[in-house]
Amino acid sequence: MIEKEGKFAVHFEQAIAEEPGKGLVIKSVKNNVSGYVAIPEDLANMLKEHIKEKRRHKFNLQNQWYDPNKVFLFSNEIGKPIRPDSISQWWIRFKKRNNLGNIRFHDLRHLSVTFLIHKGLPIKTISDRARHTNIRTTMNLYGHIIVEIDELAAEHFSIFFDQKMQIKKFCPKNLFSLL
Repeated sequence: MIEKEGKFAVHFEQAIAEEPGKGLVIKSVKNNVSGYVAIPEDLANMLKEHIKEKRRHKFNLQNQWYDPNKVFLFSNEIGKPIRPDSISQWWIRFKKRNNLGNIRFHDLRHLSVTFLIHKGLPIKTISDRARHTNIRTTMNLYGHIIVEIDELAAEHFSIFFDQKMQIKKFCPKNLFSLL
């Protein structure tokens, strides 16, 4: 995590994967798309506290710590990285406790992209945050949502016209000077 001028970001560079016969291995991120993603200050503070606690725990355990050169963000009590499917298992229990129905953990990714599209962020920004290798991937996956939002935007322009397609009188006079 980095902090610069009161702004925060996380850097995704590596991921943990489980490979048959090898166990847990550190790999490059999917599609080799590493980079920084901005995060809100509240989340940054939570991550700082979590990392500080992990480092304190590492110091207390010393040579019992799994890897003396690393502190994994998601690890067990001795610093060993958790298996990727542990998050899925946790999600199943969380859904059950909170009556969330049949929502997959990966659906949260789609939810966040859809949310950003609805908020009107530039598609390039959304594509970068989603770590897509190119903007076409984002457009192929979410293009239908963009079309729906464009149709919704078109409906908002009806306030400027009456049934005879005349410009309504309440339309601000300086509106056309902006064109």
